[in-house]
Amino acid sequence: AKLAGGITSWLGKNGEIKDCTVAIDINDDTKKKLLKFSNGDYVGGITGQNRGKIYTYNSNIEHTVLVAGDDYVGGLVGINEGASPDNADYNDNRPCEIKNQFITSGIVNGDNYVGGMIGVNQKDINIANSEIDGVVVVGNNYVGGLIGWNRRNLQSDNSPVHDIISVT
Repeated sequence: AKLAGGITSWLGKNGEIKDCTVAIDINDDTKKKLLKFSNGDYVGGITGQNRGKIYTYNSNIEHTVLVAGDDYVGGLVGINEGASPDNADYNDNRPCEIKNQFITSGIVNGDNYVGGMIGVNQKDINIANSEIDGVVVVGNNYVGGLIGWNRRNLQSDNSPVHDIISVT
């Protein structure tokens, strides 16, 4: 499968996900099933591919994630990218945004480009007032607590990452 997310598989450049949360009861049976049957690229707890904004206005949203796939796997977003070169919006320089998102526990498991929040970032992004705490990130290549592989500008404001276990 390509493009899988807990809320949507793909979020377009003018798209917004506001005031939504993702939670799962993580028990041993759930972990075994997920790790046994997971496959596919571009997998995220909220969206497989992001070109827009994920935020909360008046409160902080807590997520408990259990995300697994092959490549481009993230606790919130599998791949964060701009428009493709053949798209009229290719030169759109607006950054993507993630605000007020808290991943409080979980497992993010993949092969390549695996991150606690974003698998791979290919567009300028602003991450504000967001946090990752108590997440296990598992992968083989390009594995990171916040982003598996960051290829563009990252602006982070009040967005700590702590108590992360990265396993390769």
